Amino acid sequence: MTEETPAVIEPTKRSRKRFLILGVAAGMVLGLVAVGAFAWQKLSGGGAQPHDVLPSTVVAYARIDADPSASQKIAILRLIRKFPELAKELGIKDVNQDVRKPLLEDLVAECDLDYDKDIEPWIGHRIGVAYDSELETPIVAVQISDEDKARIGINALADCGGPDSKTGIAFLDGYALVTPRKADAAAASKAASKKSLADNTTFSKDTDELGEQGVFSAWADLEGISKSDAIEEAFGAEVEDAFAGASTAAVTLRASSSSLELASIAHLDEKPDVVESTNLADLPEDTALAFAISGFGDQAKEQFDKGFMSGFAADGVDAEEELKAIEEEFGFKLPEDLETLLGDGLMLAVGGRNLETLPMLSGPDDVAQLDIGLKLTTDPTKGADLAKRLVDLAADVGFSLVASPTDDGVVIATNPEAAEAFSGNGKLGDSKNFKEAVAHPGAFPAMFVNIDTILEALLASNPPPDVEDVLNELEPLSAFAVSSTFDDKLIKATLRLTLD
Repeated sequence: MTEETPAVIEPTKRSRKRFLILGVAAGMVLGLVAVGAFAWQKLSGGGAQPHDVLPSTVVAYARIDADPSASQKIAILRLIRKFPELAKELGIKDVNQDVRKPLLEDLVAECDLDYDKDIEPWIGHRIGVAYDSELETPIVAVQISDEDKARIGINALADCGGPDSKTGIAFLDGYALVTPRKADAAAASKAASKKSLADNTTFSKDTDELGEQGVFSAWADLEGISKSDAIEEAFGAEVEDAFAGASTAAVTLRASSSSLELASIAHLDEKPDVVESTNLADLPEDTALAFAISGFGDQAKEQFDKGFMSGFAADGVDAEEELKAIEEEFGFKLPEDLETLLGDGLMLAVGGRNLETLPMLSGPDDVAQLDIGLKLTTDPTKGADLAKRLVDLAADVGFSLVASPTDDGVVIATNPEAAEAFSGNGKLGDSKNFKEAVAHPGAFPAMFVNIDTILEALLASNPPPDVEDVLNELEPLSAFAVSSTFDDKLIKATLRLTLD
């Protein structure tokens, strides 16, 4: 990496807090640009990224790229075309239009600035916001096209935040590095020219593992964050506990021609105990919504003692007396029943049958028309006992539920047909929407929403015209899913929205 001579300036005094606000605001501004701008830029996607000009000692980093790879631009353009009304609202008239102006000019006008005069002549398409553990300072890396104009424009934006702070600016490889203090900007530029975040082996390995970086990405050295005195001072000693058990994490927002996805990875200190007991793919093919978790039963008592019991003790309340009162009132034994409920796995599902009646539900009896079920993978004897008490409790408040035993637990449902359907091996996993939306099918925490099924049912319910218009605008949406998987000490999780 070649270093440009750092140009360091110190404008009128301003507070560090104002600088941080400026950094966040800049991120939000470029975030709006990323929604549409890259679909109308040249299909280059090349050039330096913010992590190429930030020091290797950065422990927290987020980037927005309004000039991503050509494949990402094409994919986003195709997705935008599925929503012509949205494109119209954003002011997108043709593919050659620079949409930064309609997105930014109102924002900069609040600072008494003119987009054409004060922003457009220097602003680029990429921005990175980072925290450097060695310099103990936040750094904003803004891609620029003209150093002199960028210096003036950045100072003008900083002046919008209020008086009494110092801002440092240094230039490196087509970026302005902005920090609260001028000395930090020069130091960051010098450090990055020797070894950048892109040269950090751990960062590179994580980004390679994550794959296509898309229009947004972030990375965190969780161990480095937890050991930072400045971060601990700002957020308290709890920050170390918050990141315990994991070393690094990364996330990216990216597109394909038929989906948007937020993909993430995290490296754990120890390989987790994974219980393969629940699988959304085994649900009925007409399932409209489903959620599953696995392996939390063994942790139930420990978490209950840490949370519920410790909380009562901290408030000076006799926890044992409270538990006794709950048992007498509702017939539940805690934490034993919580362990049984979570067991090896728990799955909640809503079928597609009679969903069109959802807007017309008027009471508990109408709920029985819907197929709603809770499947517990747990000790069959304990599960049957808990299910009976839950059914009896529901009856006391006017809801009719049924319980059906299975070989590995019990199903509690709104009607016998639903109980039978959720007990067997369904074909949801073979459906097109499931295959496209669920990135990591299997027996791990997951959620699936069949948007096609839900929209079709709601449109069949004769909604008011204004509601029908909204539902028709959502027609391109197909399904949404959250899924995760483990590979030794690496966890992968993906949120994916698919479109027809």
